[in-house]
Amino acid sequence: MQAPMTCRPSRSGSTVPSSMPRFFRRLLSSSAALACCAWAAVESPPGQGGGGAVNAGTDSAVELRAPTEREGFSFVVFGDRTGGPPEGVAVLEEGVRMANRLDPDFVMTVGDMIQGYNDAPQWLKEMREYRGVMEGLGAPWYPVLGNHDVYARGRPPGGHKELYKRHFGPLYYSFDYRWAHIVCLSSDEAQSFSRPAVNQNMSAEQLDWLRADLAATEAEQVFVFLHHPRWTGAYEGCNWPRVHEVLVADGRCTAVFAGHTHRWVDYGERDGIRYLVLGRTGGAASSLLETSSMHVVTHVRARRDGITLGVMQTGSLHGGGMVSAEELSEMGGLARGGWLRASGELAPFTPPVSSVSLEITNPTTREVAWELLRPGASRVWRVSGPEGEGGAPHGKLGAGEAARVELALRPLADYTDPPPADHPGLLAGTRAASEAEVRLTYALESGLTQVFRALRRLPAALPRLAGESGPAPEGAGRALDLDGTSALRVDVGERLEHFTLECWARGVPTGARAGLLCNTEQSGFGIFWGGPNGPDGRADLPRGIAFVERLAGGGRGYAVATAARPPVPDEWTHLALCLDGEHLRFFVDGALTGEERASGLVSNDLPLMIGADTDGRGAAVDFFRGTLDEVRLSRRARYRAPFTPRRVLERDEDTVLLLHLDRRAKGFYPDDSGAARHARPVGSPRLRAAAR
Repeated sequence: MQAPMTCRPSRSGSTVPSSMPRFFRRLLSSSAALACCAWAAVESPPGQGGGGAVNAGTDSAVELRAPTEREGFSFVVFGDRTGGPPEGVAVLEEGVRMANRLDPDFVMTVGDMIQGYNDAPQWLKEMREYRGVMEGLGAPWYPVLGNHDVYARGRPPGGHKELYKRHFGPLYYSFDYRWAHIVCLSSDEAQSFSRPAVNQNMSAEQLDWLRADLAATEAEQVFVFLHHPRWTGAYEGCNWPRVHEVLVADGRCTAVFAGHTHRWVDYGERDGIRYLVLGRTGGAASSLLETSSMHVVTHVRARRDGITLGVMQTGSLHGGGMVSAEELSEMGGLARGGWLRASGELAPFTPPVSSVSLEITNPTTREVAWELLRPGASRVWRVSGPEGEGGAPHGKLGAGEAARVELALRPLADYTDPPPADHPGLLAGTRAASEAEVRLTYALESGLTQVFRALRRLPAALPRLAGESGPAPEGAGRALDLDGTSALRVDVGERLEHFTLECWARGVPTGARAGLLCNTEQSGFGIFWGGPNGPDGRADLPRGIAFVERLAGGGRGYAVATAARPPVPDEWTHLALCLDGEHLRFFVDGALTGEERASGLVSNDLPLMIGADTDGRGAAVDFFRGTLDEVRLSRRARYRAPFTPRRVLERDEDTVLLLHLDRRAKGFYPDDSGAARHARPVGSPRLRAAAR
């Protein structure tokens, strides 16, 4: 009685009888596929699928179509594990996690799964370790024999082949999956590869098995796996050309995969067969670690007409839960840098030793690691303090914990008192012991880590400049002239809940981003002369911003209040930004021009730049070109309704900073608040006559 004819679907969606002779089945499938492709080329718009039309909710000049249905399956291939350090097992474990995220139909190897070259007890231990890791796979996996898997100590005949067969599987075998046939060969029958022409030949027995195996399968596509890449020059003289002839004669082999070298190499196609050597997955390597020899997992997408390869470095593929909303929120807080504070003062003149404390706080719900990145030797300061392993203080902090690091700093030379502003120990750009940088590492639940760095300028004892801080006598008429590359820097050292920030400015609106008075870096506050982020696309409107915990629409972010019109070119304009705990208000020449609900100022420890903005490391960016005068920062909201701006601002108990910008004393621009927060020059600012 004739067996019933079974059919399998082709790529076109038609069916081809599986009992039909192989040649006719291929011809029928190819014709159907060509017909399908021809239809798609006519009916589908460029770049779109060839399926049915999408269910459009609106009219459109573009006709979108659903994707064309295509058959396919995927498998993952692991490279060699052998020879790697103990942490190589962790690499293999990450490979297993990556494979599970890819959700392949099955997983293959290319041999050298264990270290081997040992006695039976050690071999069994290594085998259990490898199999234990691979048991974490969600898909079936298939071993391939490598030299390390079967070579035994002393090279006894047969080595560990019997152990291999007992615990891993046959020395060579094959199986069918969908329309494909997978062949796993043994390339270590002689248990030596020192003389390839003699020891790296496929035995007649295995070659006969291969011929019979291929003849017996009705598969349309063949994939071959072995350990040694016998087609390369290192195996010259072996009988791989005979194996290649068998595969070519069969006509179905798409690709051959091997390992052993621990380096990824694509040798291209030979007679329609693609030859590939896979990189390592936990194995050892000594060079080309960023390219050919990096740890990889290979993903293969198989279709009837070929394969698509994706080679991924281990650790580069993550699941959908790689970052949770809570983790993102905590990392956002760390990015603002408020977890590092400095206290104490550097006294470069007297006393001879200065004591400075650094406080590192963990505001998150998980443990973090920290390390103080101490500056190297400098011509100004010598540092002494707590020493940790490797010479740098470091540690871990649990949720909500804090650590304090005490540093003693001693000047390397004696200087006169008071210091000039350009003294190297006080310059904003000096990377000496006058700055401290801390690295903090946050580990996510997914295994990812994020590193944060915070740079804090250590507070310096500045001169009081007695009698030189108040406004200049009437008629002096000078202001700060800025050329677009210069600014002033003030280390305020006080965190504010409410504030008023104000100044007089004169310049030409350019549309370029330019900071007037700023310490904004995903936190803080500032007044901008203009920039590309203005409302309604207007880049020429001054605006004030403050980063707050609660915006009018909910959530945290920048509250923005803007001017109603551009400033008049080359005329003085008074600008004031106020936050009273409920509203952010922006005033131009005393008129209220912008107001936003905002509360909960998020402060930072960055400097306040006069005539620029600041970046995350406290450097000046986005410079203003023009003239500034009468800068004042207060710890309360001074204005809630329209007012008449004063020509010369005065100090009171709420004044944090007051710069009249009409004189320079010992290199500083004096602060008239009484707190000696004198401004230091950045670049080449200058004073010039500028009557208001």
